[in-house]
Amino acid sequence: MAEAEDVVQIVFTRFFEKANLFDAAKGNLGTWLLQYAHGRTINHKRSSNAKHFYDQVPLDEMDPDSRPATSLHALGLDPRDATRLVEQIRPRLNEKAAVCY
Repeated sequence: MAEAEDVVQIVFTRFFEKANLFDAAKGNLGTWLLQYAHGRTINHKRSSNAKHFYDQVPLDEMDPDSRPATSLHALGLDPRDATRLVEQIRPRLNEKAAVCY
């Protein structure tokens, strides 16, 4: 759902920026918008695939003991400390996100 919302936002933002490129003599606005949205959707999907976005395991489904140690070592934290840190930070992130909307 979030991906669809992202693509819609991209399409309408770009449409607003490039509305002057639309030529009614060449076709219907709805068709032009649909074709543009389709192209952006394909590009978004390819970009996500290239970044292996769909290969990721959702955080809430991940076993804390199976997380890669390299990312934790880069922070200088053991798994328990990292878990505690995330638990402390998460409520603050939600508060800030609510303010943005």
